[in-house]
Amino acid sequence: MIPILIEKLSAMILLVAVGYGAVRVHVLKSEDARPLSALSVKILMPCLVIDVFQIEVTPEKLVFFLAAAGTGMAVYLLWIVVAAVIKRPLGLDPVEQATLIYSNVGNLILPLVSMVLGEEMLFYAGAMQIVFHLCTWTHADMLLSGTKRVDVKRILRNPNVIALIVGLICLFTGLRVPGVIATAVSQLAGTLGPISMLLVGMVLAESDLAHFLRSGRIWLVLCGRLIVFPLLAMGALWISRVPVLFPELRPVLQVVFLALSAPPASTVSQLAVLYEHDAEEAGALNVLGTIACLVTLPLMAWVFEMIFM
Repeated sequence: MIPILIEKLSAMILLVAVGYGAVRVHVLKSEDARPLSALSVKILMPCLVIDVFQIEVTPEKLVFFLAAAGTGMAVYLLWIVVAAVIKRPLGLDPVEQATLIYSNVGNLILPLVSMVLGEEMLFYAGAMQIVFHLCTWTHADMLLSGTKRVDVKRILRNPNVIALIVGLICLFTGLRVPGVIATAVSQLAGTLGPISMLLVGMVLAESDLAHFLRSGRIWLVLCGRLIVFPLLAMGALWISRVPVLFPELRPVLQVVFLALSAPPASTVSQLAVLYEHDAEEAGALNVLGTIACLVTLPLMAWVFEMIFM
């Protein structure tokens, strides 16, 4: 797993460098990041959500799928509470809170799981996609947009929520997107990862990256995202004794915790651009977290195997 992981993360860093270089040599402008962010959030990400659920399921797989989704939701709720509790003592802004909670489930973990653990495990990573998008387009969207209440109509109009509903209908009814449309959806979904990384590089091109490298606060937030919060989730799982009572779930839970240990979600960077927060900080957290993840993600995977496998 470690060589493939390093290769995948290194490729993502190269894509960030391309976006950075394109702005620095004036092929693109930093303000082009905003429409690219809208494209990613409103078109490419919904395509990825629908594409993941174009698969056949058995009753056993469905039970494991629901177990993965339930575990992921429980962990996100725990993290949301913890982030809210430490917000005031640590002076966390919305970008930092969202960074602590949300990991790069789609752009990194789906391809990684597919290459390392196979297509069957990719299905369970799709369960984390459901939880991720459900929480992102409710809690994270409210957090970064500054709204104080859940606007059900606004949520239901969100393209990602619509895509999630369509994907779940396909999953539970066996319906499939027609061939030509499915091909187009799959091709669009495949561009999300590269464009997200290019977007991060474009935002960073106008920032002082050396400043962020020297920032103790950036590394404090990343330590929380990459080490403290995953260990907190593992501790909660250990207390629950679910892996002991249901040993057949251990491989599925491994996929879930691989997703939960990933670097900061690029969606946070996209939403920061969209809602005019500190996009430079969000981009720095994303790219530095991806680099640090070369060490922390294999470490968290090793800790999980030592405790539960």
